[in-house]
Amino acid sequence: MAKSLKKCIYKVERGIFGFESKKERDEFIKNPTFDFEFDSSIFEDNPSGDKKILKKIFGSLDFNPIFPDETPNFKVTNLEKNANPKNSILIDVEVEMSFEILVDEAKFSEWDQEMIRFAGRIIPNMSDSFTDSAMDGFEWF
Repeated sequence: MAKSLKKCIYKVERGIFGFESKKERDEFIKNPTFDFEFDSSIFEDNPSGDKKILKKIFGSLDFNPIFPDETPNFKVTNLEKNANPKNSILIDVEVEMSFEILVDEAKFSEWDQEMIRFAGRIIPNMSDSFTDSAMDGFEWF
């Protein structure tokens, strides 16, 4: 089967991120910037069944997201100061990307997509902690 692109977003809803100081938090709020970290090597220690599934879907265990503009473009839909913990923010943010897949849509839809969740992470620059979120992970479309 030929490779195709499968689009998705990585999304954080009601994410609570901490900052070392009020000043850093307020600077971030004025000009929010982010990084997206993705590490497919976390699957190398998974059971062999998981490895086989991932290799069948992505072609290897060394795969990465493809961003529409070559660099991640983050979309913030909510950003506010948060009281607890001290110097934290409450944020909704997402980034669009695609992955090359080797299986058809039906096979991809059968896959337990939650498996890949921990390979990615949106990181607000200057943040020193991630406390909680209502949701953080991939949504495929």
